[in-house]
Amino acid sequence: MVFQFILAGILLLVVIVYFAVVYWQITLTIIGVIAFLWWFSKRRKRHISDEQYEYVEPDDYEKWFEILHLNQTATWNDVKEQYRKFVQMYHPDKICIGKKQSDEKFILVTMAKDMLEEKFRLKNKKNSGPEVM
Repeated sequence: MVFQFILAGILLLVVIVYFAVVYWQITLTIIGVIAFLWWFSKRRKRHISDEQYEYVEPDDYEKWFEILHLNQTATWNDVKEQYRKFVQMYHPDKICIGKKQSDEKFILVTMAKDMLEEKFRLKNKKNSGPEVM
């Protein structure tokens, strides 16, 4: 009985290889479609909706400083330094365990850095005075 299953499996493998060699254009097309579908399904799984993340008002800069574990008197260099530390800890490519949580923290830290960057940019723009053309 087992011998018949082994023989049927070998015969099926020979038939598949024969059709793959004879009809190589169709085989390449099928492989391409399967590869594209695999890539697309992986890409869709990585897409996470914004509803899963904690929403912080853009003007609430205290919250952004708190996310980066900084005080209100921190400078832009302090923000960059702290951001680099958090990126090394929470980057999705570096962490295998708790990947969903690390993705959320990584996005939250990146948003905090972006908002504080905008704050410092606006602060410098206000302090620089009117632009001369």
